[in-house]
Amino acid sequence: MIWFDLVYCAGCISPSLKRINVQENAHFECLSDTKVSWIFNGGPIMSYAITFGNLSSNLMVENSKPGHSGQYACIGTMNDGELQYFANAELQVWGNLAIYH
Repeated sequence: MIWFDLVYCAGCISPSLKRINVQENAHFECLSDTKVSWIFNGGPIMSYAITFGNLSSNLMVENSKPGHSGQYACIGTMNDGELQYFANAELQVWGNLAIYH
């Protein structure tokens, strides 16, 4: 796991690029001292595991499928709703799901 210093990198996502095989788990961490939300390819994320800690938000894509490949974004907003940052990460899922059945 790569850690960033919030003084220099508020809103960073670690890692910014993740390459995994089908049915593996992908983990992204967004460092923030603001309210955080996650989006996938410009839309809401419905069924992924998201946890919030002190100064971070974690996104877990479990049992990945090729359809999970794409752009994930961590969006930080202030209490008044003002956008503070928008950070991107990319997930690439490799393999054929059919071979796992």
